[in-house]
Amino acid sequence: MAFIKELKRRKVFRVAVLYFFVAWLIMQVADVMFPALNLPDWTITLVVTLLIMGFPLALILAWAFELTPEGLKKERDVDHADSVTHTTGRKFDFLIIAVLVVALGYFTYDKLVPSTGRDAALVETTKQAVTERVVTKQAGSTEIGKSIAVLPFVNMSEDAGNEYFSDGLSEELLNMLVKIPELRVAPRTSSFSFKGKDLKISEIAHELNVNHELEGSVRKSGNKVRITVQLIKADDGFQLWSETYDRTLDDIFVVQDDIANAVVNTLKITLMGSMPKARQTDPEVYSLYLQGKYFENLSGKENIEKALAAFEQALAIDPDSPGIHITLGVTYLHKGDPETALMEIEKNPSWPIYAFHKARILSTLGNEMEAKAIINQLLKSSAHLYPTPMAAVYAWRGENDLAFEWLERAFQQEPENLAYFLRRPQFKGLETDLRYPVFLEKLGLLEAWKAMPAG
Repeated sequence: MAFIKELKRRKVFRVAVLYFFVAWLIMQVADVMFPALNLPDWTITLVVTLLIMGFPLALILAWAFELTPEGLKKERDVDHADSVTHTTGRKFDFLIIAVLVVALGYFTYDKLVPSTGRDAALVETTKQAVTERVVTKQAGSTEIGKSIAVLPFVNMSEDAGNEYFSDGLSEELLNMLVKIPELRVAPRTSSFSFKGKDLKISEIAHELNVNHELEGSVRKSGNKVRITVQLIKADDGFQLWSETYDRTLDDIFVVQDDIANAVVNTLKITLMGSMPKARQTDPEVYSLYLQGKYFENLSGKENIEKALAAFEQALAIDPDSPGIHITLGVTYLHKGDPETALMEIEKNPSWPIYAFHKARILSTLGNEMEAKAIINQLLKSSAHLYPTPMAAVYAWRGENDLAFEWLERAFQQEPENLAYFLRRPQFKGLETDLRYPVFLEKLGLLEAWKAMPAG
């Protein structure tokens, strides 16, 4: 009891209360002002850290010093008769009350006063900033008039199992059009999200921020295929071009080239160089590759097994296929077979992000020395060009702080590459981190994540 009385006499409790509310007010001001001043996120963390460190220091000073008519002195040097604690106590009380009034006023304004205007302005500013970043990165100086969304082609075959072919053909056309610098193409995840939905052309175009849409249907029977394609102007719904192709699978690559060329010519785009062309391969290999990609995108153990089987069959026919080796290796890694994964990716070490995949595989195998050597080399060379794969390496290793740091870089540099974020198993380990839903909200994927089945 004597100790508590002494704490009260020396105003330690009063200092603690005053410090708490002053610190709270400082944090509120920092939270509002620092983003407005474009200060980095770590500055708010620094302020909070300093305030926490300062709390015990304030209590120690309150205990060790007293206020006398001659000023502040060490408590042991003060005759209690000279102390002015009894006169300063009420001043401290008034100061605490004043701080409480300010804090209460701020809380009332922030929580109870209608803030529709302020919130709307904040939301609008944020949306504009994100939109500007996305459009600038995706299109550069490209006009919206030179933008397109490739919607998933409709499977008109009698066999519903041929849906992999219609989806795959759509995706391959999208990948070809993406290679045209002057043409902005909506990401696959965004355009495929409208699959099966009965929406107007203008509504889809508004959501994807494009002026043109490419849609079609595929009817496959054995080796024969009928592809119907139409290019639509989004604002009025009129067809700019349409065509029907009755071909065999042997001609599928020629059909892809014809469609891509027709889109370019119709939009009257002046290209830098020649049109990208589809790589020729065995039609059966192509069909198997599309199957593998289809099941890989679905995720889950059973689908991974189907994807592996399709990729392995494709390689058995055409050993094309360098890209398949990388895709197959990554699929093995996600299955839990890093040894086979390493063997596969080593068959194509010239692949642009080969080293990023190898770092993840070596980390899984426990080869830390080699994995860290690759990571250090990436940081010196190409990591800044591939922020999303770099984030994947750190996320896979459980280094969440660095993973989120690189994800933020990816959001600033290449937000379109994060459209596939929820389908990438390399980021699954981040889901228990409190920063994960915050980042998803920034991407506009939070609701989609909540709606996903567990597991």
